[in-house]
Amino acid sequence: MPLSALALRTRWSVARMHQGRQQPFMPAGLTTPVQVMGLDFPSPLVLAAGFDRHGRLFDAAARLGLGAIEAGSMNCAPDRPVPPLLWPRHSAVRRGLSLGKPPGMTWAQAPAAFLHALVNWHRCADYVTLNPGPDCPSPDDLARVMTVLMDARMNLPRRSPLPLVAKLPARWIGRTTRRSTLHRFADTGCDGLLLSMEGLTEPPGEALADIAGIAGPGITLISVGGISTLHDVRRRLLAGMHLVQVHRAFARTLPQRDAMRVRSQRA
Repeated sequence: MPLSALALRTRWSVARMHQGRQQPFMPAGLTTPVQVMGLDFPSPLVLAAGFDRHGRLFDAAARLGLGAIEAGSMNCAPDRPVPPLLWPRHSAVRRGLSLGKPPGMTWAQAPAAFLHALVNWHRCADYVTLNPGPDCPSPDDLARVMTVLMDARMNLPRRSPLPLVAKLPARWIGRTTRRSTLHRFADTGCDGLLLSMEGLTEPPGEALADIAGIAGPGITLISVGGISTLHDVRRRLLAGMHLVQVHRAFARTLPQRDAMRVRSQRA
């Protein structure tokens, strides 16, 4: 199957950045460290899953102004090995790992597959995101997986519990459904919510501010989707997000005037 234009731009951008020729995405004024989920992030900007699936940019992440890179999504098939580029190594930039359900597996079978991946891959990540993909029938199905993993993580051989994040697609966090969805995942005890704005009909800033008000201070909020400029990043942070993920904007590489505008806003 031919690659889409976005996929081609993404691969080209990864190659440029990996070779060290790409300028940092974030201006110095916005690389303020953030402490959430028991982790220190050098910057609130996170490279979203799908851009650097195998972690090729981990070593260059700090130079690019990133606080974390989320690798994947990896489908959690029991026989899938950990890619060598994801093997543990020290870095100030946080390593996220996005896990998705293997194709053809039912959601009734999914908890066991996610659990197997968590037990075998947790050393590769500072935090793990559960990705429902396009075929997850309801928030309850992903929440059941999260509950199983929240119980299991206490038995992992780590110095502190592994933070777990649930990705919530826009169809679950519309005006009429967001409150029940947020409460459902709060009940699981998960550490963070990755909120996708792709396909949401209301303005992202308004939706995220409302979500932040409902969720309260006890859970980490991460925004992804619909970000084209550095001003968009700043607006998401002002709406109450702790971290902001980018993908398309990073592939396009924002013009220098955006960096200048953000600097002037913070002066």
